[in-house]
Amino acid sequence: MKTTYLSRHGKIKRVILVIALLGTIGQVRAAEARPKPLYPGAAPVCSCEDLLKVSLPNTTIESAAFDRADGSCRVTATVTHPPSGDRVRIFIALP
Repeated sequence: MKTTYLSRHGKIKRVILVIALLGTIGQVRAAEARPKPLYPGAAPVCSCEDLLKVSLPNTTIESAAFDRADGSCRVTATVTHPPSGDRVRIFIALP
């Protein structure tokens, strides 16, 4: 039986679709499997918004926002290294 271009093209599309679906299922399962907290009964010392008031040498805290998706406080800051004047932007998600 001779395979035509259209039948090969259809098979390729089906293979790509199956791979895409399997990848999506894997991502959904990974999102559902959240890590267990290191200290389950621990409570935050301050609110996420209060982290904007923290003062660290050569550091500017740009944002601190609560992420409802995973329950973390996402902090973005810029750290400078005098006297060179370079700047490093960092991001951390705190439990």
